[in-house]
Amino acid sequence: MSVAIVFPGQGSQSVGMLADLSEHFPITRQVFDEASDLLGYDLWELTQNGPAGELDKTEKTQPALLAAGYACWRAWQTAGGEAPALVAGHSLGEYSALVASDSLSLEDGFLLIRERARLMQQASTVEKGGMAAILGSDEDAVNQLCADADVDIDRPLQEARELLMRALRAQAPVSGSLTLMKLRRAVTRDDIEALLDEVEQRLRKPHRMIIAAQTMRHVRHLLGLPGPDQR
Repeated sequence: MSVAIVFPGQGSQSVGMLADLSEHFPITRQVFDEASDLLGYDLWELTQNGPAGELDKTEKTQPALLAAGYACWRAWQTAGGEAPALVAGHSLGEYSALVASDSLSLEDGFLLIRERARLMQQASTVEKGGMAAILGSDEDAVNQLCADADVDIDRPLQEARELLMRALRAQAPVSGSLTLMKLRRAVTRDDIEALLDEVEQRLRKPHRMIIAAQTMRHVRHLLGLPGPDQR
């Protein structure tokens, strides 16, 4: 059986993450020390001791998650883990996948993420908003849910969340769960187009297959798997 490794995206960070891993795999701290040298601040101290409000800032979250993803990858290798047939990443996790696949050097990865995070942090101060993850429902139902809840950008995030939760519970047969992500704004690819040329210039041919978020629909089709709205 082949192995695939998937790296998480923004919103999965927490103060104290990887503390246990670092006790068994010193490579964890080594990755964070290298990242700290590149970034100019102690990334390990931030991830271990916070404060959470600082770690949740996009400009700090994204480098922390890249370091965490790559540290887990290096720990997997150190432990003699099987080489994966493919690596994938959700959103920000695609960068972790690129570094793990040797398509992007660790140094270039952090330099790109630092700039990506800076631009996204900048965008989040211009427009207010947030992001929620709704699991267990289909796209049409979620669109109708938002329309019925009348959620708009002028509502406080907590109020918008409560409206969505009430609508979610009220609309049988719609079911699912809603989680408010640790994001100040839902920034899309359109917000970071300025980075694309630099990203393309720094990318090298990967040593492993990389699955990006936008290609998953095609991969499902090729493998004969049902799409999200067919399960």
